[in-house]
Amino acid sequence: SVVVFAVGNPSRGDDALGPLLMAGLEQQARPGVHLVSDFQLQIEHALDLEGHQLALFIEEQAPAPFDFRETGPAATHPVSSHALAPEAVLQVYADIQRRPPPAAFVLCVCGEDFRLGEGLSPAAERNLAAARGHLERCLEQADPACWRRYIDSLAASELSTELIAPPAVLRDQQRDGLRLGKLEVDRVAQVGGNHRQPTRARLSLGSHHQQMVT
Repeated sequence: SVVVFAVGNPSRGDDALGPLLMAGLEQQARPGVHLVSDFQLQIEHALDLEGHQLALFIEEQAPAPFDFRETGPAATHPVSSHALAPEAVLQVYADIQRRPPPAAFVLCVCGEDFRLGEGLSPAAERNLAAARGHLERCLEQADPACWRRYIDSLAASELSTELIAPPAVLRDQQRDGLRLGKLEVDRVAQVGGNHRQPTRARLSLGSHHQQMVT
């Protein structure tokens, strides 16, 4: 079985992402899925881990549209009376039960606007849809090994996107190269005066070169 924790404040804009995902799960009433919803994680939530083989924590704040990762107990995280990190909750469980907690993962959905009394931002609406699809996929295969494969798949997809889309720095270099190339064409043309010989300029865009004839 799996226990799902969702934290957030529905009255604070995009902080409602977690509660909205939880509301969808409550309507589905999946067997073997135990749901825990609250404004924030607390020490008492360590007790909700008991009897489960898998735990999922849903939070806000991540690169768009969402981040999915495995986590575990961490004694370095401070333990206070409220606002615990998932790692601290897992550590509390390990301390009181004297055994490792269940395998745990974090689904962190990107939010932008957390003002009191606001609804979801347009970006959060899109991120919610993407995260909901991933969440349902995970719960259909509630197995740690399967979830780790999902993490690898997401990482490979992000790497592919980065390789296809050039970084902003490279795009800036390309733009600057085009501008400098145009200046060189104009300069060579001015030097040529009224001569009818063709002028040539070479543009350098990273490792690619192109000749222009005027």
